[in-house]
Amino acid sequence: MTFEVDIYLSRLGLSTLSKTEEDLHILQTRQMQAIAFENVLPLLGTVPDLDPGAVWNKLVLDGRGGYCMEQNTLLGAALENAGFNHRPLLARVRMGSAKGGPRCHLAFVVRLKGTDWLVDAGFGGPGPRVPLKIELGTEHQVLRETFRFTEDMAAGEIVLERKTPEGWFQLYGFDDMLPAQTDIEMSNFYCARSPQSPFPSNLMMARTTGSGRVSLFNRTLRQENSFGVKTEELADAAALHRALSGCFLLSYGAETAEAIWNRLPVEASEAA
Repeated sequence: MTFEVDIYLSRLGLSTLSKTEEDLHILQTRQMQAIAFENVLPLLGTVPDLDPGAVWNKLVLDGRGGYCMEQNTLLGAALENAGFNHRPLLARVRMGSAKGGPRCHLAFVVRLKGTDWLVDAGFGGPGPRVPLKIELGTEHQVLRETFRFTEDMAAGEIVLERKTPEGWFQLYGFDDMLPAQTDIEMSNFYCARSPQSPFPSNLMMARTTGSGRVSLFNRTLRQENSFGVKTEELADAAALHRALSGCFLLSYGAETAEAIWNRLPVEASEAA
C-alpha cells in the first residue's frame, strides 16, 4: 500500500498523527466515524480484495467502507506509518456463545509504554469505539457502553465482553497466535463466501458518531444518540440509497442500492 498520510488524515478529518496514547484513541475513533463498517461486496457475491492498494482505493479514495478485514488492513497501515508497535490477531467471534467459531475477525494488539491495547476499527455495531487496555476484570466505560476482558482458560483465550441489561455478552476471544497473511486471506474468503458466515446473506452496516452510532441490519435502520434510540424500516431501494449516503457517508450509486435491495431477505429484519 502506498500509504499517503495526508490523504488518509484528510479522509478522517485530521491534520496530524503521532505515536501517543491520545492519538491511538483518536485514530480508531475517527476511522470508525469516517469510514463505515459495511459488507456490500460479500452480499453481492464478491470476495473483498485485501491487496493493500485495493483497500486504499476502496476505503480512502472511492469513499466506501468495508468489514473487519478491510477496515483493519487500512488501520494497520496507519499504525505502521505512525510508528506504533503493533501485531495482528485473528479472533474467534462468539456473539453471546460460550465458545468461539473460526478465527475470522482481524484486529490488533498495540504495545505502548509497556501496556497492551486492543485496537479494532472493524467489529461493527457492538464493538468498542476506542482502544481498550487489556487488563483482566477492569471495566472500561465508553460513553454509554461498558466493556471488560475475561480469561477463558479452557480455550486459552482472552475474551472481550460487553455489558448488556441481561448481563455480560461475549463478543470475541483471542490468543497470542501471530497470523500469517495467508491465514488472513483464508479468513477473508470464509467471511465472504461461507454459508455459516452472516455476510453473504445479510446487509450489515455500522458507523459511530460523536454521541452514539447508526446501524443497519437488512431493512432495519437504528440510530442511537444521547437522547435515545430511533428505529425505522426502510421502504424501498430509494430509502436505502438515502441511508447509504446520509447515515453511512458511502458513495454507492442508485444502481448499487437497487442491487443490494434485491438481495435482502424478504422476511422482517431486526436491528443490528
